[in-house]
Amino acid sequence: MTPYQSSVYCGSACNNNGLSIKFLVGSSLSKHCAQTQEKRRDCRVCLHTTMGHMLSKRPQAQVLLLGLDNAGKSTLLYKIKHNVSVSTVPTIGFNVETLEARRNGKRIAVTLWDVGGQATMREHWQKYHQNVAAVVFVVDASDRRRLREARGELGRTLGSEQLRGCPLVLLANKQDVSGALTVTELKDKFNLRKVCSGRDWFVQPCSAKTGVGVDEAFKKVVQMVKLPSEAVKDNIKETVHCLRQTSRQ
Repeated sequence: MTPYQSSVYCGSACNNNGLSIKFLVGSSLSKHCAQTQEKRRDCRVCLHTTMGHMLSKRPQAQVLLLGLDNAGKSTLLYKIKHNVSVSTVPTIGFNVETLEARRNGKRIAVTLWDVGGQATMREHWQKYHQNVAAVVFVVDASDRRRLREARGELGRTLGSEQLRGCPLVLLANKQDVSGALTVTELKDKFNLRKVCSGRDWFVQPCSAKTGVGVDEAFKKVVQMVKLPSEAVKDNIKETVHCLRQTSRQ
């Protein structure tokens, strides 16, 4: 199978089996934005604007797909998008795909931002925190040596003020590997009940390689995302609450 290289375009591509894969937006912006981080940011803003025009007739949800390198984020992304198993190269920059889904009988557009998980890329995760409807954090459940590292990155991510109250779906990936941690074990290892206090959260076991649990994971994301109108309502409620508290002082 052909690995997905960094590219930016709208159109279609074919893998070695002749399967036509249509891209609403290019699979990665890193090739065209490799010179400076500022260019990456400009491209990201431009892409937000473009997609806003393209999908303005339906609610949109921006979902951040994070995790350490080799956790299986990109493989999961294309398994969800195209239902095919692809070999991928390490993401330098980010991949982005938009999928249509239904919630409560209405169509919504879910944009998944798959950001590189290398240590040098994690320094830039915070640049993607704005207007996020949900966070999907992918863990390689078979790699016990890096659990502490993954837990630390998840804690730093959820500590962001911009992500306060943002729903979390933690994917326990690579369940096809013998000895992979169970959902119960991951909950305990990551101390999720404490770390996720004040937000909706869910842990889904899955395998990007076999596809087991992948559809269920995406359905859960669609169910949990906060659409813009819902986020505005929450902000209004919080503002009113703060004003009431202030007036009583």
